[in-house]
Amino acid sequence: MVADPLGYVARGTAVADEHVVLVHASRHSFTAPHQADPILDPRRSPEEGAKPDRSRTITGHPSQRPRNAPLDNPSSHGYTTGEHRKERGVVSGIPISRIGESPPDPEEPPMSEREAPRVFISYSHDTEEHKAQVRKFATLLHSRIGLEVVLDQWQDNVRVDWSLWATRNLKAADFIIVVASPLYRARADGDAPPDEGRGAQFETAIIRNKLTKDLDDGTRRVLPVVLPGGSIDDIPEFLNPYSMTRYEISQITADGVADLLGAIIGRGQHTAPPRGVWRGGELEAPPVHAGELPWSCASQGIRRGPASIGGVRYENSIVLRPSIPAATGPGYVELDLGGHYERFTTVAGVLDDARDPHQVGHLRVVLDGTPRSAHNVAPGKPAEIDVDVSGARVLRLEMSRPSPTASPFGSAAVVVTRRGRPPELGLGDPVVT
Repeated sequence: MVADPLGYVARGTAVADEHVVLVHASRHSFTAPHQADPILDPRRSPEEGAKPDRSRTITGHPSQRPRNAPLDNPSSHGYTTGEHRKERGVVSGIPISRIGESPPDPEEPPMSEREAPRVFISYSHDTEEHKAQVRKFATLLHSRIGLEVVLDQWQDNVRVDWSLWATRNLKAADFIIVVASPLYRARADGDAPPDEGRGAQFETAIIRNKLTKDLDDGTRRVLPVVLPGGSIDDIPEFLNPYSMTRYEISQITADGVADLLGAIIGRGQHTAPPRGVWRGGELEAPPVHAGELPWSCASQGIRRGPASIGGVRYENSIVLRPSIPAATGPGYVELDLGGHYERFTTVAGVLDDARDPHQVGHLRVVLDGTPRSAHNVAPGKPAEIDVDVSGARVLRLEMSRPSPTASPFGSAAVVVTRRGRPPELGLGDPVVT
C-alpha cells in the first residue's frame, strides 16, 4: 500500500482482514437520490458510465440540508460496498449537535432513535504497526460498538481528493477522535517540516480552527485518545493533555473504550445518584415511619394503625385485615421512597387479636420490582426484617397466608385461607432511615 504526498492511503491492495467502512446516516445527507459519481463513489462500477450526474445536487450549510436527502458526494463521506463493508451494531445515546452548529431541536428524538454518532479518526501514519493498531481500534468502534466511523484506510478502493475528503468529513463529524503518537504531535504542533505528514498537518489545522471558533463545543467533541503502548506526551499541545480529559485505552476491547463511548453518547459509566433530603447539615437522619410515606397503591384491607404482635404493642403499624378473603394474590402496599433512604426495618407477624389463632403468614419485601427478602411468621413467632433500600424508589410490602395445600411455612402467596378466613397480619412500627 502506497501513501500519497498528503500522507493518506492511495489506491492499492486492500487489507484482507479489516474491511470496515462507514455507512452514512440519512440525517447528515446533502443530496436527493441520483446516479453517483463513478470516480468518487465505489458503489458504481466503470461499466455503469464514467460521467457523474450532479443534476440534483443540493448545496448550502449543513443545517439547511433536507432531513432525508442522501449525501451529495457519497464516497467522500465514506460510502462503499462489497467486501469493504461490514454491518455495524447499534449504539444508544442522547441528542448531539454538530461542531459549530446550533443544538438540535429539543423535540427531536434522542440520537439513539435517529442514528449512530458519526466519528472521524485523525491520526498519522507513523509506522505500519501503528496504522494496523488504529485500524483495529476503528473496527471495534464501527463493527462492535456501532458508531459510524470514518477512517482513511477504508477508502483505498477509489482515487480520492484527500484534502476535500478531510474537509468534508471533519465538518460532518459529530466527534473527532485524535489518536496520539510522536509524529502526530510533531505535525500538529508545527514541529515537522512542511512536506512531512501533510495529511495530519492539514487535519489538525482544521481541528485547531474549530477549537478557536467555539472552545467549549470543540472541547466536548474533540477527543484525544492514547492507544495501548502510547504516551500522554504524544497528545498535541493544543489539546492540553494534562489539564483536560484524555482517554487512555488500555486494551482495544468494548470494556477498554467504555469511557470514550460515554463521552460520545453522553452517558458515563458512573451516574450521580439521586440527591438526598437536605437536613441542615445533620449527618444522622431521623427515622421516618414507613406508614407516613406516600402510598402509590394498596390492596383492600390494608390500613395504618396500632397493632399488637408477639405481645408488644406498636402504635404506628401497617395492618392487613381484609373484611373478606381476596380471590388470589397477597395483600400489599407500595411506598414511595424516591431513592432517599438506606434501610427499612420492622417487626412482622400475626396479629395477637387474630380471629384465627392458628394461622401462619408469609411476608415479602420487594424493591423496584425485585424481591429482596421473604419471611414466614406464626402466632407468637414474629420476624424481624432489616433490608438495605439504598437508592430504591418503590418499596412494595406483600402479606399473605399460604394456600391450604401448601406447607404452613411454604412460599405460596395466595390469600385463600382455611375456613375462608382472611389473613390477619401486621408490620409493627416500620421505619426507613
